Amino acid sequence: SILITGATSGIGFATAKILAASGWRVFVHGRTRKNAIDAVQRMNATATAQPVFGDLASVVQVEGIAQQLDDTSLDVVTHNACPTSFAGETDDSAIGLTFAVGHLAAWRLTSLLLPKLVRSKAGRVVFMGSQSHSAVRRRSSQIVPRLAQGVDQAYAHTKLANLTMCI
Repeated sequence: SILITGATSGIGFATAKILAASGWRVFVHGRTRKNAIDAVQRMNATATAQPVFGDLASVVQVEGIAQQLDDTSLDVVTHNACPTSFAGETDDSAIGLTFAVGHLAAWRLTSLLLPKLVRSKAGRVVFMGSQSHSAVRRRSSQIVPRLAQGVDQAYAHTKLANLTMCI
């Protein structure tokens, strides 16, 4: 079975739909219960797709996502969720939210689900990526973006931080 975060739209939804159609048991993550259920219904794959929900910006809700999977086995966690709707903004809360959801929540959720992945004997953690990380102005001591860099750079830093977890 596989968990895909941010699976209610875009590439996360498309990936979940293809995997469910291929016979995978897919846990379709959405920020809200309604969004996750709606995505599963749009897939027409209710036998192999199941909704899970929780706001990745909330530590408590990240733990709640893991708890929803308590009684299941898990082979793959795919981290896709990372807000990008703040493009061009320089607001510090948007920058913090981008990094918190796109990287810190992924790290926490992976930590909580790691025992399941180890038990599967073929467990994998996948990060949906992009070329965005290449936009980071390379300074090895600076992973978290500064306010003046804006949310576009926060997204790039988030993707770079994801890569450091994969090494």
